[in-house]
Amino acid sequence: MGEYHSIFITDKIIEKKTFDFDYSKYITLFTTKKTELNSRLVIKIDLLTNLATQEIEIKNKIAELKDRKFISTKIDEIKKAIENHKII
Repeated sequence: MGEYHSIFITDKIIEKKTFDFDYSKYITLFTTKKTELNSRLVIKIDLLTNLATQEIEIKNKIAELKDRKFISTKIDEIKKAIENHKII
């Protein structure tokens, strides 16, 4: 293809030069590329549709971790409150 491209650009067309283009080869190449791109598109669309739910899950996990961190700093106070409730 590059050779034919340079011939047409330089305007040096040779009459005996034949233009052999294997259409089936390129049709197959483009068809496989199209199916590959379509499959990638489907995967990316699935990822984008699940993005909102994944964001909510991550935010919930972050909130839970923050709560656990807060509770871990207040263990003595929690134990004291439980003991007071047992006494009451």
